[in-house]
Amino acid sequence: MPAAPGAMVAPFPPPYYQPPSPRALWGFILAMIAGILVILNAAALLSTSFYNLWIGVFFWLPAVGPASLAFAMGAIIGLILVIGSILMLLGYGTIGSIVVFPLAVLSLIIGGGFVAGFVLGVLGGILGMLGR
Repeated sequence: MPAAPGAMVAPFPPPYYQPPSPRALWGFILAMIAGILVILNAAALLSTSFYNLWIGVFFWLPAVGPASLAFAMGAIIGLILVIGSILMLLGYGTIGSIVVFPLAVLSLIIGGGFVAGFVLGVLGGILGMLGR
């Protein structure tokens, strides 16, 4: 039905503002730092003196195999931690934390990113699950 002559027609409502999807920013930051520390820990294991020092702290390290195998495991775990942290930033906090949390615990096999990577990975996984 057309509007009466001289009547005002209401304009279209403004477009609905959609706030950005919640992202686990702190979970991303902590998990990214954990992944980088695990990769650095794995690279440090290639040094014979560091490997011998680390055996004194983590007595199960010789059971993993030679330093090159420990490096390969650490590099893979660290890269997957970085990928999980990126998932958290993209809005998939739950999936990212499901990836990060167990791999942070698994990183203790090679030293857990100088142990700080382990702690930051666990905290990042928890914060990612909470969406913070």
